[in-house]
Amino acid sequence: RKNDAAAVKQSVKNLFLCGRYRKPFDMNYGAGLEDLLFDLSYGHSELEINDRIRSAIARYEPRAKVRSITANVNDAANSVRVRVEFDIANLSVTEVLETNISKLR
Repeated sequence: RKNDAAAVKQSVKNLFLCGRYRKPFDMNYGAGLEDLLFDLSYGHSELEINDRIRSAIARYEPRAKVRSITANVNDAANSVRVRVEFDIANLSVTEVLETNISKLR
């Protein structure tokens, strides 16, 4: 069981890893990054990935205030490396979450 900063960080990570249409009763939950993976070579940019992450955090995790997002697309591996730095509201804590998202997790 996680609390405080660890709970917020886990919640943000869940947003990355959850594809849209996978959470019952809230089909828009998640950033939907996995949906883009087979389409990365067709022009999906780091900017679009950043927008999806920023929107998902703003909508579903109000305790996290995004400072920066870095997304590095690897077309050859059909994956994206994501780094998000965010402040946790009311805690004066800054967290960094890095993860690699691919179809072959």
